[in-house]
Amino acid sequence: MLDQDNFIDSLKRDRARGNLAPHQIILLISFFNLGKDRLTIHELVSEFDKNWETYKHLFKSNNRNIGMPLKAMLNNNLITIETFSSIENHRNTREILSKIILVSLSETLTEFFTSVNKEYLETRIEF
Repeated sequence: MLDQDNFIDSLKRDRARGNLAPHQIILLISFFNLGKDRLTIHELVSEFDKNWETYKHLFKSNNRNIGMPLKAMLNNNLITIETFSSIENHRNTREILSKIILVSLSETLTEFFTSVNKEYLETRIEF
């Protein structure tokens, strides 16, 4: 079983306005809420945006971009992405939406979700 704290602490989270950026945790909550191993980019972006609105009072960042946390999780082998063509700019949401077909969770991420609950993820948004 994965240690929840070690897993979250191992994410390379940037600083946003002096605090840890919430993007990867919001993305994890989105994956958790959707409860599937394979997702279309449109359903994932929709869930991410909904969760950003729900939790935005907990952080200072106003950059709602999903591309960089997707890239970070891809680089950490936590997800795989099926695309129409290579992504040139992960900060460009239009490009993300037009080029990504499916996002699939790794076994590690799937295992993490069997050992975690949403309330725990919510507590990790700020730290």
